[in-house]
Amino acid sequence: ILAELHAREIPILLMGMRAPPNMGPKYQAEFDAIYPALARQFDARLVPFFQAPVYDRPALLQADHVHPTSQGVAALVAATADDVTGALPPAK
Repeated sequence: ILAELHAREIPILLMGMRAPPNMGPKYQAEFDAIYPALARQFDARLVPFFQAPVYDRPALLQADHVHPTSQGVAALVAATADDVTGALPPAK
């Protein structure tokens, strides 16, 4: 998908993730390097860890402690709205 968007010169905003620490330091280091590398490769803007506003706020996460609640989604949207707006091409 990234290659196709890049080839078509469509702006890319990559919403990065981080590995959970319980996967071990080697896995975590390798996983955490993926999104920055993809952003460089495809000249994409990057939000390094889009769940940063909610990951450490249990009230904004569902019982699985991973997925945001509706309030968590609202927090994610609010935190990344400027990134999304900045990645859009200028209006014609």
